[in-house]
Amino acid sequence: MKILMRRNEEAKTEMYRKKWKEQEQFEEKYINEENFAIENKKVQGLLEITYEAWKNSIMLVETYEKWCEKLEIEGIKLYEWRVLNNVEIANRIG
Repeated sequence: MKILMRRNEEAKTEMYRKKWKEQEQFEEKYINEENFAIENKKVQGLLEITYEAWKNSIMLVETYEKWCEKLEIEGIKLYEWRVLNNVEIANRIG
């Protein structure tokens, strides 16, 4: 009788170990998926920032080219405009 009771306890203990391990695996999978989602959002954010910077740089180049054409038409030397522009940028920054 004692042998049967001990085997029953061992079986229960083994069942609890399996359930515990399944729960740990489930939690680990969930944490990994959540971490992946967080990292994915970070990468998505960086891509959006990079795209915006790229788009703004293209717009800046296009605007710069248009300004250069306009200034040359108005007879202002490009070198003078760059110096004026750099001073203006420096004043805005600080």
